[in-house]
Amino acid sequence: MSKPSVLFLTHRVPYPPNRGDRIRTFNFLRHMATQADVWLASFADEPVSDSTWKMWLIAKPWG
Repeated sequence: MSKPSVLFLTHRVPYPPNRGDRIRTFNFLRHMATQADVWLASFADEPVSDSTWKMWLIAKPWG
């Protein structure tokens, strides 16, 4: 049986997990990924560096 797909929306990119809301979201996504294929869509409320995006896309920290 395949995993269900989940689209998770956040108000900010949860990486790096260095603040309360990011830490909570990061850990929640990591746990959800054990049960489902998780897709993330974030509304960036601050500039996100290229190095963060590259790390995020390559490492897939919860997969």
